[in-house]
Amino acid sequence: FWKEISKFEQCGAWDKRPLRNAQKHYAALDAVLPYKLVKWMEEKFSNQLIDFILILSDKKKNKLSMNYPIDFL
Repeated sequence: FWKEISKFEQCGAWDKRPLRNAQKHYAALDAVLPYKLVKWMEEKFSNQLIDFILILSDKKKNKLSMNYPIDFL
């Protein structure tokens, strides 16, 4: 199962202060989710991790939305 994380705040006005709570929440998720995703992938795909990251990087070039497995969140 996968859960989509909204990228709406990515284009917000980050130069305006104070930041809105939604921006702070987005920034926190943006910082922690890649780390958690790698840890989750290490557990699930330990011997295939490099191949999986290469596949993800190719898909990212096509600007797909960021999706994360629910059991990883």
